Amino acid sequence: MSIPTSTTLAPFLPAFSPSSSSSIPTPTPARLSALYASTSTQRQTNPTGYEMNAQWWVSVLEVTLRSGWLNGPHGDKLVIRVDDGLLGKLENGDGARPKGMGGVIVRSLAPPPIIFPLLEW
Repeated sequence: MSIPTSTTLAPFLPAFSPSSSSSIPTPTPARLSALYASTSTQRQTNPTGYEMNAQWWVSVLEVTLRSGWLNGPHGDKLVIRVDDGLLGKLENGDGARPKGMGGVIVRSLAPPPIIFPLLEW
């Protein structure tokens, strides 16, 4: 099985380009491929790269939720539903979904937490 490579930006990225007030850096084509690739081996073989990619995804979740892009202009800006719909919204222009989102969510729950389970909120 080959790792999908894409240089097509995800639909949410142009809205949060460096020219906007966003803190999400637009990734290079090589990094974009890594962001959408499976992260299970990267966590072991390149922990620094894994951590950087996880931080990037956490930033994406924070900014897109806070801006209203993730849940729509009249949607909730505090609650993120982690399900298949979230992955669909994060598809890149080629239709690839991020494969490491579960690890990103788990990482964001670790101290100091960035995301809180609704039960704790």
